[in-house]
Amino acid sequence: MDPQTLAAIDQEVANLDEKVDYMIDAFLRKMPERGEMQTLADLSVTVNASFEPELRGELLAAAVRRLPLGSTR
Repeated sequence: MDPQTLAAIDQEVANLDEKVDYMIDAFLRKMPERGEMQTLADLSVTVNASFEPELRGELLAAAVRRLPLGSTR
């Protein structure tokens, strides 16, 4: 691949990383009041509505790994 194409891909990945980080931070702020199960349901709905089908599984798994599940009990 040429350097321009690689730079464009790198930028697209960086933008996606930023969007996912912002989304996860928003869910982390809401989790104490919403509870774990509702937070996971909300996160699933948001990922499904916001991302392409081929990205959804990986993004949801990455997001769930960052949530401090079990710590709100």
